[in-house]
Amino acid sequence: MIKVHYDSINGEIKGFFPDFIDYATIPEPYIEIDETTHQDCINNQGLRRVDQKTLKIVEYTPPGPTLAELQDAAWSRIKAERDRREQAGAPYLGKIIDSDEKSVTRISIAVQAAQAAISAGTAFSLDWTMQDNSVVTMTAAEVVGMSVALATHSNGLHLAARAVHEKILAVTDAAELEAAEKAVVWPE
Repeated sequence: MIKVHYDSINGEIKGFFPDFIDYATIPEPYIEIDETTHQDCINNQGLRRVDQKTLKIVEYTPPGPTLAELQDAAWSRIKAERDRREQAGAPYLGKIIDSDEKSVTRISIAVQAAQAAISAGTAFSLDWTMQDNSVVTMTAAEVVGMSVALATHSNGLHLAARAVHEKILAVTDAAELEAAEKAVVWPE
């Protein structure tokens, strides 16, 4: 026989104590089970409990996540997709400019140079490689416009995510949550 130590409140199995080992003490409460039941508990860890009334091993189905936990997970997925899209490029001049961290830094430097040229009243143009590897020659104003395009693109993504977040927080069950999450309309 094998002694099974369990939680006296919820019946959760805390440990097994086979008879072939000489223990100084065995924590209480415990029940005794046979090898077949022990093997079933091992094969179904976390899915067996001690029934407080019958003191027998019974099947246990852990509770699913709460609605709040599901909402948190949905919001995390939305934020991850928003962030992925934010880094994937932004539309500009009929093409896509890169918007990963390194590209945004380069755009910021180019914008500063264009603004300096505009302030100084000097001619300025820049050949910029777009995401499709085509090269576009830009004026100073067009270079400054890249930062506006990035900000507009990012803002659109954040607005779409916030709109879905409000829907996610307003749902009352998991089925509504799935529909709310799928309802996101991302700007292109």
